[in-house]
Amino acid sequence: MTNTLPPNNATHIVVKSNYLIEASYRLSLQEQRLILLMVSRIKPEDKGFHIYRIAVKDFNRIVGIKNEASYQRTKELTKKLLERSLQITKDNSILQITWLSSAEYFEGKGYVELSFDPKLKPYLLQLKEFFTKYRLQNVIRLKSSYSIKLYELLKQYENIGRREFTLEQLRHTLGLKDREYPLYANFKQKILSRVLNELNEFTDLSFSMRERKDVRKVVGIVFVISKKRQQQAVVETDCLDNKETLSEKLHEYYCLSPAQARDIIERYDEERIRANLTYVEEKQKQGIIKNIGAYTLKAIEEDYRIQKSRFELDKEQNRQASVEREDKKRLSQERERDYGIFRRNMLETFRKGLSETKFKRIETEVRQEVAEKHGDDNPMQEKLVEIALNHKLAKLAAIPSFEVWSKSGKNVGAPTA
Repeated sequence: MTNTLPPNNATHIVVKSNYLIEASYRLSLQEQRLILLMVSRIKPEDKGFHIYRIAVKDFNRIVGIKNEASYQRTKELTKKLLERSLQITKDNSILQITWLSSAEYFEGKGYVELSFDPKLKPYLLQLKEFFTKYRLQNVIRLKSSYSIKLYELLKQYENIGRREFTLEQLRHTLGLKDREYPLYANFKQKILSRVLNELNEFTDLSFSMRERKDVRKVVGIVFVISKKRQQQAVVETDCLDNKETLSEKLHEYYCLSPAQARDIIERYDEERIRANLTYVEEKQKQGIIKNIGAYTLKAIEEDYRIQKSRFELDKEQNRQASVEREDKKRLSQERERDYGIFRRNMLETFRKGLSETKFKRIETEVRQEVAEKHGDDNPMQEKLVEIALNHKLAKLAAIPSFEVWSKSGKNVGAPTA
């Protein structure tokens, strides 16, 4: 089945498995835009990939090809994209794969057809957990492939409000080779600073970064993530785009006149219209509609949509509650993991600031306390000492508890000894 990609893509949704977002790959900006456009056309109910058809003029507009040799450039770009690979790492496997299984250019017809590699199905179709979702419009104006990649990496942690990478992890995930910007100062100037400026200007989130240092060397980056307040204008724009798209659909697929389409959109809410269009589609498949335009008008006006029973509504509510519980559990686990990283880093920084004499004195005190409480011959002696010592150091360093850290929503700086 072929899915034609329309030029209006501002309100399309991109949904990707977090495994795919964390994958290591290198794409140009044009290639990133093209892949994202294809992903945004996947529907939640799709069980398999379509063949995605793109008009060459729309293709060129998306990837920014403007010269007279645009048709040749289209073929060159799709050929190169076929060679692009990515590596997806899971607990028990490493999958090396290309993005596309085929790209077919139709001479004289003005369009190209692209298809995803079938092995990407678990990472793009029927996603129920561990996925990230965002509007295509949040990245379509970005001018760097690094910006798109970092946006996705940080969007995953939007609800947590922060994400930390070692410098090595960040470079690997962005697809940088060892010889590219080996000095941190160059990496920061050429990549990080420019990317953050772009993300703050064009996306729905605000970002800042804090450097994690080992003595004087930068070894990691902490990104702080927050939602922008100016969301109302975006929502209103989306509504306008939705109405325009719905109006086109009523006219082109359901044979309403432009005036009838506008009248329907003004009189009824979008949920009612779309639910009734689904109902009409089912009847059309059954072959019982003679005049689809007249039938569609009557279906919307008299609200033919299939009404759900109380059993179905209760089932949906229970399913939604289950999803929310799982999301809450996942978020809690992610926060606990991030707090563990935060606490270990703070303890390590504090420990390095102590003199060896002072540290030994603290350790001796802890060993005495553990011996008095649990005895000298306890088989768990060393483990108990380790736990008690970390607790003592955390108290001396004034490291906040998990509860305090979670509620503050702030990143506490490293303590001084």
